[in-house]
Amino acid sequence: MANVEKLEDKLLKLIDTDESFAIALTGEWGIGKTHFWNNFYERNHTNFKTKKYAYVSLFGIESLDSLKFEIALKSHSTSQKKDNFSFIKKSFQKSLDVIDFSKIEGKGIALSLSKGMISSAVSSMITNTVICIDDIERLSENIDIKDVMGLVNHLSLEKNCKVVVILHEGKADKDFSEYKEKVFDEVLTLDDSLSIIESIVDSSLFTIYEQFYGIIGIKNLRFYQQVDKAFKLFDQAFPSLSQLSKRQILRLILIVRMVYDMPSTLGNDIDFKFFVDSFNSKNISNFRGYKKQNAYKSQDETPNNIVKFNKVNDAIHPFYNYFEISDWGEVIV
Repeated sequence: MANVEKLEDKLLKLIDTDESFAIALTGEWGIGKTHFWNNFYERNHTNFKTKKYAYVSLFGIESLDSLKFEIALKSHSTSQKKDNFSFIKKSFQKSLDVIDFSKIEGKGIALSLSKGMISSAVSSMITNTVICIDDIERLSENIDIKDVMGLVNHLSLEKNCKVVVILHEGKADKDFSEYKEKVFDEVLTLDDSLSIIESIVDSSLFTIYEQFYGIIGIKNLRFYQQVDKAFKLFDQAFPSLSQLSKRQILRLILIVRMVYDMPSTLGNDIDFKFFVDSFNSKNISNFRGYKKQNAYKSQDETPNNIVKFNKVNDAIHPFYNYFEISDWGEVIV
């Protein structure tokens, strides 16, 4: 929780200076870096000392010129939560895509216009802007990361911009480490998503999420969004549920959703079918009671399915004592 607050304080102090900068905002996959940044801007944009802002995702951008053009096109006043003229700008962008500049003529003289020239003209206006560039790890094969890093450096040093690049360093291009120290003034890491999770889930049940987060260690924000969505379906379908039942159902959803969405949390050899079959109320006594049932039998080693069951059970037990799929659990599965 403190990590989010410290990052916000750090970013606000940097943006409140006259100095330009380039910062990398990193964190593990799915921890909520984009969500954090968007919330940060929404809460603080009116206090930015720099009065222009642009947010650009690299997803779908196929050239450096297109990236420059996108930054220019997405620029707007920080007095706005969102760009009030985004629709008009998108219409302008689409019109450029359908124009055949080679056929344009004026007064009998062919004009040497091109989309690239217009893009360069527009992008030349990018100065004194807070720029967020997201999804570096989704960079097109048509763009070299060194060119993107060169642009980030140029915007910071030559255009007096404050540039924040969001990336999952482990998934970004292997060459990122080479440019990290040359281009970025600082690398900030988001390593705690608990306060972000708290902002999107039912506050009356947050202690359950907090226990799961602390014991199991999953930080992926999309996971918790999916759990919250599933829980709300139950809450709407059964509005008379007691608070005790709600807490029980949420615990079940967290466990089942974890094994369904993120089985690697428990090990690469665990799959959802095995989990459902072994923890089903009809079969679980055979797995859980295996040691007692075979105490007097001579065996060289424990069967693999029992080893797998114990591994899953040991991981779940600190959060959910004697987990079993029955009743509500069967509905959730």
